[in-house]
Amino acid sequence: MTAFTRAVNDNFVAAQRLWTQSDLALARRYGLVNAVRRGVVCFSAASFPEPFGDLAIGFGIHATPTRAALAAVLAYYAGLRQAPRIAVLGRLAPQAVTRLLRAAGLREAEAQHHVFVRRGRMAMRSELEPGVTIERVATGDVAPLAFLAQSGFGGRGPVAEYFTRTRIAMLRAHPRSAVAVRAARSGEPAGSGIVIVSSGAASLWSGSVLPAHRGHGIQRALIAERVRLAIARGARVCFSLADPGGRSARNLVAMGFADVGPLRVFTT
Repeated sequence: MTAFTRAVNDNFVAAQRLWTQSDLALARRYGLVNAVRRGVVCFSAASFPEPFGDLAIGFGIHATPTRAALAAVLAYYAGLRQAPRIAVLGRLAPQAVTRLLRAAGLREAEAQHHVFVRRGRMAMRSELEPGVTIERVATGDVAPLAFLAQSGFGGRGPVAEYFTRTRIAMLRAHPRSAVAVRAARSGEPAGSGIVIVSSGAASLWSGSVLPAHRGHGIQRALIAERVRLAIARGARVCFSLADPGGRSARNLVAMGFADVGPLRVFTT
């Protein structure tokens, strides 16, 4: 297994921990926990309103995939009375992983996102339209950023509350790992994004642009700025998850990211 793949995997684990454990009151409310079984980090959610926080990450990454390791992961979820959801990071994972999962009778759920990866430490450029600015968000200013991000995604209710509160807690408590950037157009808040840097890799999350400001290159500028920040903090690879047919995927590819296949999830 390459150091490159291990870095992406370990960053994914770190990001999942931040998204599920930054606000401990919410983690207790929804039963968001994680445990390590044979080197695989098993995340689970007891009562979240929609699928979230229930992935097993790292099978076959730091150790050869074996039936014993898989049995330990399956036993963990059986003890919780939850269906396992074992993540495979596209073509980054060895083929032996998927062969073993299928041989054990697990089925592949329909993929919702693909993994997009950009290697190297060369910064990218994105030309800004007149009136568009991009800035890093200070720790003391993360609450407005969190509400801006949620406005870009839309929605309301407990799910919106969860991610708004989690963004605030994450950015305040983990400023060395999680950094937010904000875009403005003609002086008005227009979009935002978060980059999580860990294990020599960086992952791009929560990128959104308000509908009134779309079509002006803002999302690409947000991607470029997060990559720049990641490289400055030592990341040698950046990745993001996106719907392969969506606007975000097209912008990632335009900014030098390669589609390395679906985030495959195997379950019973």
